[in-house]
Amino acid sequence: MPKFRLNPDHPAVDLFRPAGDLDSIRVEPGQEIDVPGDLAPDAPEDGYLVDNGGELRLWPKALWELVEAPAPKSKSKPAAQAEPPKES
Repeated sequence: MPKFRLNPDHPAVDLFRPAGDLDSIRVEPGQEIDVPGDLAPDAPEDGYLVDNGGELRLWPKALWELVEAPAPKSKSKPAAQAEPPKES
């Protein structure tokens, strides 16, 4: 789960819902938030792309600083173990 900080020079923002909505999340300048998902490797130069179960969300670098990024998950499978030779 990556952690982002809202740029201290940017006004507060309401995430995911219109401002003041019951489900909105208000983020103040300089505040850090944990964002569910994993950083996607194919992000554009001006933002961070977070993949949360197939839902992609862009976090613009002009507004957000990446504070903490978890180690990428390994997609490689463990090497298969060879079976012992059969006796005939």
